[in-house]
Amino acid sequence: MNLIFIIFDKLDKFWESKSNGRIVGNIMMVVFILSLIIIQFNRWNLTPDFVLRTFGKNHFFAIEIVFTLLLVFEIISLIIHLSKSVAISMAKQFEIFSLILLRKAFKEIGHLDEPIIWDQAIPALSNALLDTLSAILIFAGIVLFKNIAKHRPITEDKSLQIEFSNIKKIISLGLLLFFTALGIYDIAMLSFYSEKHDFFNSFYTALIFSDILIVVVSLKYSHKYLMLFRNSGFAIATVFLRLALSAPIYYNMFLGISAMLIVLSLSYIYNRFDQVEKFER
Repeated sequence: MNLIFIIFDKLDKFWESKSNGRIVGNIMMVVFILSLIIIQFNRWNLTPDFVLRTFGKNHFFAIEIVFTLLLVFEIISLIIHLSKSVAISMAKQFEIFSLILLRKAFKEIGHLDEPIIWDQAIPALSNALLDTLSAILIFAGIVLFKNIAKHRPITEDKSLQIEFSNIKKIISLGLLLFFTALGIYDIAMLSFYSEKHDFFNSFYTALIFSDILIVVVSLKYSHKYLMLFRNSGFAIATVFLRLALSAPIYYNMFLGISAMLIVLSLSYIYNRFDQVEKFER
């Protein structure tokens, strides 16, 4: 177990370092430029059929590719933050959800033919606009949530705090292994059978169970009603985010914003009523 914790801590230190930020930035830049070049070659009919099927001829698809890659990096960051704080990981979940909405907006635009025929483009542009507005509202909610969120230790006992943190590290590593296996499976299915699976939906489903597991484990270290209710409410918000990912337009906006309002309400009430916690003691 000590070896597992050492590996996780080194991974955490590397992922949060400035050097890793530069590496991620360089990778995304190269992928974006290469995608644009490949798509242009597709438009000139200079590529094999499988490349044409994969990348298409619309330059906006390059933006979708780089946003997907960004989401992968953000999910890894979320998994690492899961071991630190419930509030921080919750904020990360909404950050990823807002980026998914922006990716969907670019995806809608990417379906348009070049040059654009406006009569055919209006439905896609309307959907893209709604997804963008939803992302902006979620972005505003994230900023507000980070301003009001407070981080309190689950217990005053330092040794128990470390023990709880180590259990969350094990859960995070398990989630990281699942994320890696899911990515390999989806790539294999796409490469060999041309089948696309909704990767982010599957991940958020796993995230729901990991959130519930953390809530259950936390009962070992604290029976405070306020903390239990808040963390359980956060898990409900994750369920709404998962439903929003597969919901049709308008419904996904309603579910995502509702999840944000749930988290903001829980955080405000949790921070506001300190006297209730004193009463429980």
